[in-house]
Amino acid sequence: MERQQLQLVNEIVYFGVKRESMESWRKQKARSKATGNQILTANDKCPKRTPNVKADMLENIYEFICESMLLYGTEMW
Repeated sequence: MERQQLQLVNEIVYFGVKRESMESWRKQKARSKATGNQILTANDKCPKRTPNVKADMLENIYEFICESMLLYGTEMW
């Protein structure tokens, strides 16, 4: 059996979560916070842009799109 050396890398991406160093989650948390803020801002603007859409439909949009994007990769934390 041929032996191979493992390659050391500075960063990995696993299920959308980027780890740049093993010591800190700071950068990933900042990216997640920025993404979350963008999603929530877009969600807040949605009723104003689509006044004819019923509240229950907006709730479904939030649950299926926004919530899933906000929670993506949280199991790794």
